[in-house]
Amino acid sequence: MTVRASWNGAVLAESDRTVVVEGNHYFPPEDVRTDLLEPSDTHTTCPWKGVASYHSVVVDGERNADAAWSYPEPKEAAAQIAGRIAFWHGVEVSESKAPRVVGTRGEPSGHLPASRCRSKATGRRHVDGDGAHSNWRRISRPDIGFG
Repeated sequence: MTVRASWNGAVLAESDRTVVVEGNHYFPPEDVRTDLLEPSDTHTTCPWKGVASYHSVVVDGERNADAAWSYPEPKEAAAQIAGRIAFWHGVEVSESKAPRVVGTRGEPSGHLPASRCRSKATGRRHVDGDGAHSNWRRISRPDIGFG
């Protein structure tokens, strides 16, 4: 299963290697567009995971404050999420059973202009609701304010 995080029309992360803890997908940092993240001064403490560090998401000049977090040095009980990045505050996290689609430079397909995304089967350009993009579903998370 591939999981994608997006906000304001940009794919922030796409991976088939997320770790789920307390209903949140934690993405490996190499599968995250860190160029769209800015460090924040915000930190919180979880009794069993440790100290979380936050990042703001910035896309096309718009900022989503503290919408991403990670545990750089978690407690032993949460070692599996060390350095991984999770999202909230309106970032849409969706999952697909389709394999991860990788662009020409190794980035997730969401980083390519639509004009460069074509179906191998039909030769048509992919647009929302067409081809590989049509099998994404939103994860409902009413407990944290979206879904």
